[in-house]
Amino acid sequence: MTRLNRRRLTDVALVASLTGAWVTHEAGMVLHSIISLFFAAALAGHIKNNWAVYRSMLRRRTLPGAVDGSIATLMVIVVATGLVFWATAGDYTLGHEPLAIVATVALLAHFWSHRRSLKRLVRSNHTQVAAPNAVATPDRRS
Repeated sequence: MTRLNRRRLTDVALVASLTGAWVTHEAGMVLHSIISLFFAAALAGHIKNNWAVYRSMLRRRTLPGAVDGSIATLMVIVVATGLVFWATAGDYTLGHEPLAIVATVALLAHFWSHRRSLKRLVRSNHTQVAAPNAVATPDRRS
């Protein structure tokens, strides 16, 4: 799997699991928890795939770097409070829901600061698909 396809797959999984977590929030704690764990895994994959970009922005102390760092911190706190909520069978919410709302709204700033790379990710066509009537040419590097 190419790096571009891995990024696309991770981003789709991230958006789908976040949407699924919001949709199943009222459906029951078990289903919401399972989908939220998929979200946590997809988030870890997203950060891993984009780590070089995030690290350079944090080193340069740019505004997008501060936004990304804040969102990452919020997401970790939301996952941690969700795990506490699940482990205590709902006795301690620790502000899980308001933090999740703030983190989701903060994603708008993340999308805005990375809008150019998101457009390139969606528009790029790096898959080498041959035209239907194309003639295969031999590889001359051998």
